[in-house]
Amino acid sequence: MDAAHLSDPSELKTQTHYALADAVHPYSGKTHALQYAVNPKWRGVTPYVALLKTDGSIRYVLGQPSPQQLEDLTK
Repeated sequence: MDAAHLSDPSELKTQTHYALADAVHPYSGKTHALQYAVNPKWRGVTPYVALLKTDGSIRYVLGQPSPQQLEDLTK
């Protein structure tokens, strides 16, 4: 969703804060509408992270996930 300012969305992968990302899905449309569609409880607060567990469940985190939250992904 940070790609709106880029002429080529693939440039997003070269930005430092995405270096550890497994996947980057740039989106340059109405970002608030997209965030609300993903989670209707979202109310415009960022950074907002969706942690996806291997069983398909999702946990939403405001800000940087804690080490415990990241460890819980594998349980």
